[in-house]
Amino acid sequence: MNIDKFKQQHLAILASIDDLRQLARGGVAAQAQACGVAKVAQLGRQYENDMHGIAGACLDFAGRWNTPVRLAAEPDAFRSEANTVLHALTQRMRREDHELYPAVETLA
Repeated sequence: MNIDKFKQQHLAILASIDDLRQLARGGVAAQAQACGVAKVAQLGRQYENDMHGIAGACLDFAGRWNTPVRLAAEPDAFRSEANTVLHALTQRMRREDHELYPAVETLA
């Protein structure tokens, strides 16, 4: 099993923790009111809330279509649901790439 992705995610999380610690050392109250930070934080909360629905749909999809028998029995239903779920996920990633990530990068 290749776990390189998980290791990279841990490194990214640890870097974010370090960033947060540095901001906190600079004064929590002062950092909390920074205009750009507040806007990006609000945007992040919106994306987080949106992701709950997408994650749920992905989990439901994976749970429904996890056996060869089910796939063979209902290939058209699988295709239809796969298109819906994968389209939502793709659109979400595009929004992150074009809206969320650039907003976060302005803070760096």
